Amino acid sequence: MKTSLLSNKTTLVVIIGWLLLYYVTGEISEILTPENSDISVVWFPAGVATTAFLCMHKRQWLLLLIGFIVLNMVLNGFDSEEFTLSFIYAVLAVLSCIVIAWIVRRYARKGDDLQIILLWLSATIIVSFADAVLFSVHMYWFDNTSLKDIFWDGFIADITGNIFATTVIMGLINTRFKWMAPSLKVNIIWGGAILFLLITSTILIFNDTAIQIYHSYFHQQRNIAKLSLLCIPVLFAVMLSVLWGNRGGSIALLILATITIYYTRSKQGPFYLHGLFRHESLWLIQGYLTLISLLMVFLRVVTRSTHRIDNTQGVYKPQHLVYQLNLDNGVIEWGNTDGLFQQTDFTTLSGVKQIMASVHPDDREKLARHWEQKQANTTLPGISFSIKDKEGRWWNIEDRGSVIFSNNDPVTIVGNWFVLGEIS
Repeated sequence: MKTSLLSNKTTLVVIIGWLLLYYVTGEISEILTPENSDISVVWFPAGVATTAFLCMHKRQWLLLLIGFIVLNMVLNGFDSEEFTLSFIYAVLAVLSCIVIAWIVRRYARKGDDLQIILLWLSATIIVSFADAVLFSVHMYWFDNTSLKDIFWDGFIADITGNIFATTVIMGLINTRFKWMAPSLKVNIIWGGAILFLLITSTILIFNDTAIQIYHSYFHQQRNIAKLSLLCIPVLFAVMLSVLWGNRGGSIALLILATITIYYTRSKQGPFYLHGLFRHESLWLIQGYLTLISLLMVFLRVVTRSTHRIDNTQGVYKPQHLVYQLNLDNGVIEWGNTDGLFQQTDFTTLSGVKQIMASVHPDDREKLARHWEQKQANTTLPGISFSIKDKEGRWWNIEDRGSVIFSNNDPVTIVGNWFVLGEIS
């Protein structure tokens, strides 16, 4: 989860895209929320806003913040009689997303995917809890609304909306999880077959056809059979994610969400249980989708980690590159190249100017200071930065253990680059 690597020319277009996506998902959430609810039971825009703050540069945060608040109030109808309450709700809803994004970006350890995921999940739960408490107190203060009902509706909507939407969007824009099939043709055929099975099985399970077939042959444990059938779409979704990568997983999640919510709202499927209120069935379906989203996320982490394991030693293979930099003329010479660096082709960067052109704009000044000739220290402090390879992929690099030889002629730095991983 890293800042966006976008050019200035496309930034405005991307911001408009985030705002449109926020509005569309907001309208969908309003449609899904029962008419008698005091607060949205489903709130996918929370995940859209969190993802936008995670992906965009902090310079664009204020514009996004204002845009999301305005759209939130538009979605609430701009009720003049309850303007203050509507404004407070909009501000709290968006601020919670920006806080989650700030925590992740501030405390995430580069290259440690599991730590990032756990940090994001913990931040989402804690911040959503605080947001639900604050809003329910305000609702009680201004409108004498039941604290219990408002709290649980808001808390569940924030968590599920954040986890589901963030997982889907990150999967669509992140292609690092590579396809597993040996060829594109095989990939399309097998992926298409699994996609068909996913759609078919989900429809049959959630329109109650599958349980009716079961009941025609077996007359016991009907409720257990209903719940057991829920595992089938999950299996196909995981298979599609492994075969088609991140985007396959996101496509599977979108299909599952569309079909399951449609039939649940039509009073069909395993999550429509007699005796439950309408929004309680939506709670169950959101919990189901959230668990699948988390499964997808951890699957991505495990798969990426597996790709870094050395086949012969069974341990993480060091991704390390030595360089020698002539500070007088800016020429750099590379040492222990291996398969990884031949793939990324960093060694074709033979000078400081070439390297700076490939480094992310936000990190260029930091790297330039790191390589200044005026430094008197023998050992340079460690820094991290992002750099783009020849295929346009961005990598996290840490320069540590580097030494400057100030008394040499020319002044030279012998340094070490450690590749922490491709940027999410």
